[in-house]
Amino acid sequence: MLTEAWTSRFFKHDDRKESDFVLKLPDAWWSRSCEYGWAASFVEADDIVLDAASGISHPFKFHLAASAKTVYACDIDSRITDDQAILEDVTKDFGPEETARLPEDLLRNIHRAEANLTSLPYEDAFFDKIFCISVMEHLDVSVQKRAWEQFSRILKPDGYVIMTFDYPTVDINILETLAELGGFEYAGRVESEMPADALFNDQWGRLYCYRAIFRKKKPPST
Repeated sequence: MLTEAWTSRFFKHDDRKESDFVLKLPDAWWSRSCEYGWAASFVEADDIVLDAASGISHPFKFHLAASAKTVYACDIDSRITDDQAILEDVTKDFGPEETARLPEDLLRNIHRAEANLTSLPYEDAFFDKIFCISVMEHLDVSVQKRAWEQFSRILKPDGYVIMTFDYPTVDINILETLAELGGFEYAGRVESEMPADALFNDQWGRLYCYRAIFRKKKPPST
């Protein structure tokens, strides 16, 4: 039986939050405590996973390194492959005390690559799950389309994409279409209507945050 976590929907104010998620999250990261708390529920010990466009200081990849079997992270920023640059960025965003909390082996347990989502350097059908946290709002539609094609290529049959994104920056209908063209379908229930208690932030104009779980479709039988 699928749990409530498998429902694609807007985040709500009373959703589970993880304000201390490997590192203590800054208050300005208004939705990440919900995004990380939700996405972490899908990580399993035997998984081979990718944190796609992981960011440099962002700690979800550190959580994956402590929770999954094999962890990869990629970003278009070249600092992703530089241990010292990552630690410097963690210090800038979280402070030296938080940097000191990071276990020394976490970075060593992450296979990191400088890569664009339109051309990912991984084998076909390699990953069990791809995590894509607050990324799509930074990509134009043509790049999103190519990213979905790459996700389909590198995921195992019945693999999952677990993602979050800002709304209305991302048009949900367009994203659904691109996912379908890439060979994906929703996994679990879908709630498209915005609830009255939807989580939002007014810092950059009113933004909401949506979570979605997609499954790679099985190829048609011949």
